[in-house]
Amino acid sequence: RICRELNYQIDIVDGFLDEGVAKAIEYQEKKADVIISRGPTGILIQKKVSIPVILIQITTFDIMQALHRARKVGENIAYLEHVIRKDLYDFTLISEIMSIKKPRLFYYQNERQLEKQINRAKEEGIDVIIASGVCIIRMAREKGMEGVMIYSSREAVVEALQRAQEVVQIRQKD
Repeated sequence: RICRELNYQIDIVDGFLDEGVAKAIEYQEKKADVIISRGPTGILIQKKVSIPVILIQITTFDIMQALHRARKVGENIAYLEHVIRKDLYDFTLISEIMSIKKPRLFYYQNERQLEKQINRAKEEGIDVIIASGVCIIRMAREKGMEGVMIYSSREAVVEALQRAQEVVQIRQKD
């Protein structure tokens, strides 16, 4: 939607973790100038391709918005994140600011561990899972929990698009 509004002509492709990396490698082979991604998938892509990767940042405010929505759905909330981003957010402070119980934190390294963590969350009585990946939300719902997606702010998406455009312009000058 934002790309249409701002007249950016880009390919939008879904891919989670290893699938996202594989798709990024395909685009590198197709001579893409830059890749825009977010979250753990973006970090993994950065390690596997030689072209620039611009990350759409997930801010503390984005997480707070997701927690706000999750609180309306259930009381026992869990946050699932890739271990690469384990120490990025201060959930103690976030919980204090929002006057809510700190969410349970579950970390994973790959899709197999992700499924184990979702099962563990279910066993521990979690009602709602917050995550940045659609597939995580889908997996939580398949296990009978609610899922709340963390969305990146419009500003973060626009900033990433602008940075990517700058990178493309610089690379075209070379």
